[in-house]
Amino acid sequence: MPKNTPVLDVYAAVRDASGHPFVVVNVLLPADRHELEDAYPIG
Repeated sequence: MPKNTPVLDVYAAVRDASGHPFVVVNVLLPADRHELEDAYPIG
């Protein structure tokens, strides 16, 4: 990957009901090759 390629650093933490981390993910993506879409239910 060239040095001037923009990157997207995604960090996500899922916690249990007591607030303790259950899953932690850190992903580094070349921004010129990815498109992200998320949905978060409300309620």
